[in-house]
Amino acid sequence: MSPVTYYFIAALLSLANAACWALNLFTLPGNWLIVLTTALFAWLVRSDAGHGVSWWTVAALAIAAALGELLEFVSGARAVAKQRAARRSVVLAMAGAMAGSLCGASLGSIVPILGTILGAVFGGAFGAAAGAYLGEHT
Repeated sequence: MSPVTYYFIAALLSLANAACWALNLFTLPGNWLIVLTTALFAWLVRSDAGHGVSWWTVAALAIAAALGELLEFVSGARAVAKQRAARRSVVLAMAGAMAGSLCGASLGSIVPILGTILGAVFGGAFGAAAGAYLGEHT
């Protein structure tokens, strides 16, 4: 593989991983998509000549993503237990966060980049709060 082709594909990987990372704003599984795109890169671009990504790196990314999921789950469960929230409100809050962030990003897309990000964050927060409220008071 020529160096130009390699660096072009590596730049595409960087852009794809940045886009996947941004999906976390929409409460979508961006970390796991980073693992997937990096695994695809490791499979397509061999690391024999010192270039590319090794499978050890892909494994480290998968472990980091799993630890992130575990940390998110444990911190959320502890916060819910501390507040004595009902399970229904937790499920509705998660669904509301996803729906709210997608709607907020769509509505905020009128203003490029910043509007989408702020719309996703505030829409997700509003959706989570609305879902939790509905779960506790209905």
